[in-house]
Amino acid sequence: MSRTVSNAERRVSPRYEPAIATTCRIAPQAEYKKPVNGLVWNVSATGLSMLTATHLRPGDELAATLEAELAGVMVSIGLKVVHVTPVTNGDCLIGARFATPLGDEILKLLVTPPR
Repeated sequence: MSRTVSNAERRVSPRYEPAIATTCRIAPQAEYKKPVNGLVWNVSATGLSMLTATHLRPGDELAATLEAELAGVMVSIGLKVVHVTPVTNGDCLIGARFATPLGDEILKLLVTPPR
C-alpha cells in the first residue's frame, strides 16, 4: 500500500548516495518480533530511504541502527516511517524521518565521497 506524501512531510535536507554496504537495522519491537534489515538507498541529515523485505507502516516510530560497514560506523537513531512503496519483487521502498538530525561529521561517514 502506498500513500501520497504531503510537501510538509518530505525531507528538506539534501539527499546523498550512501557509502557501499550501508544498512539500517531496526531492533525487534512489539510490532516486529524479528529485526528488520534494509539497504539504505539514500540518506540526508533528516532521513533516509531504504529497501526492505519487511512491510513497515507509515507512522511507525522505531529504534534503528545505521551502519556503514566499510567505514566501520554504527549510529543508533530513532526514525518515523513516512511512506511505504511496494516494488515488483515484493520488497518495499521505505522513506523515514530521523527523530534527531544527523550531525555533519556522522553524515560524512555514511555517504559516498564526491568524485
